[in-house]
Amino acid sequence: MLHRWFHTKDISSLILVGNIQLTAQTLGYLLKNRIDTVFLTYYGRYKGRLISEFGKNIELRISQFSYLAELCNREELATCYIIGKITNMQRHLALRKKKNAHPLITDAIIKNSAILERVKLGIPNLRCCGASKA
Repeated sequence: MLHRWFHTKDISSLILVGNIQLTAQTLGYLLKNRIDTVFLTYYGRYKGRLISEFGKNIELRISQFSYLAELCNREELATCYIIGKITNMQRHLALRKKKNAHPLITDAIIKNSAILERVKLGIPNLRCCGASKA
């Protein structure tokens, strides 16, 4: 059996698999040190979770929500997501086009390029780029 020691500061979460029993002292230690503990069955099915009052990253979460409280910050973040998604889609379409030069793939690349340019320029109402209104 392999034994290895870890310092509490190096453990952010603990995943326990199988029929595990913990003493009250161990539970108290996990809660005191804010170690998120997940319990899974022997086959990996989720049974439950032990979480202290606040996680280790609560300050990070608070600052993230504060940042997103401003509309301009939400729009900036959404723009970054959209640019990333479309850029990734363009890469996949380009790879697919190498294997299959179907005209619909070329058409999709052209349309996505137009949408990407509109997003980068900050032009609102992207639906007018060929997407149907819902």
